[in-house]
Amino acid sequence: LICLFLLVISCKNYEQIEINAIRKKLDEETHIAFEKKEYNKAIALIDKSIELAPELPFAYYNRGRIFLKKGETQKGLQDISQAILNLDNVTGTPTHKTSRIYSERAIIYYNLKEYTKASEDINVALKYSPRNEVNISIRLRLYYYLHEFELAIEESHKINNESIYSYEAFFIRIISSINLGKYDLAVSNLENFIINHEDDYFGYSILAYAH
Repeated sequence: LICLFLLVISCKNYEQIEINAIRKKLDEETHIAFEKKEYNKAIALIDKSIELAPELPFAYYNRGRIFLKKGETQKGLQDISQAILNLDNVTGTPTHKTSRIYSERAIIYYNLKEYTKASEDINVALKYSPRNEVNISIRLRLYYYLHEFELAIEESHKINNESIYSYEAFFIRIISSINLGKYDLAVSNLENFIINHEDDYFGYSILAYAH
């Protein structure tokens, strides 16, 4: 009986090794197809990978991103959501990968103007990668669109002045200050900005409005 049990275990292990090898080959072929922009072929390859391991999240995530590339937003959203559900089936997932999946769905919701849902997802993404400036910039915009102006101002200060998002962060901070009626703060910030950006006429126009 023990020998039979060991034989069954051995067969299952061998089967899993074989499945993993097939999935690895499918992943390689999918990457090649994606690079060539052969999106339908890439989706077909991922379909096979999902059949072999439907409980795993990353194949759904990758297929979802391809659907988004094709402009099929709802299919992309469905797959990314399934990837999030399947995260519970995997132990030891790197935090940056978990963050990336939640961030991807946040961006989908953002583009669909479902800002509350987007905000929920970006908060989870930042829990796993708290210093990710892309996610911070997304949350900054979401605070503004949700009229959470105090939070928008606070979030804007987390963007490094040398970052590509610093310009946007600055103007959201100013406009949020104006919306809160904090005109003196808005003017002070704008005057400092104009000193360093004399050719930026947009800054002058907002300064005039704040005055």
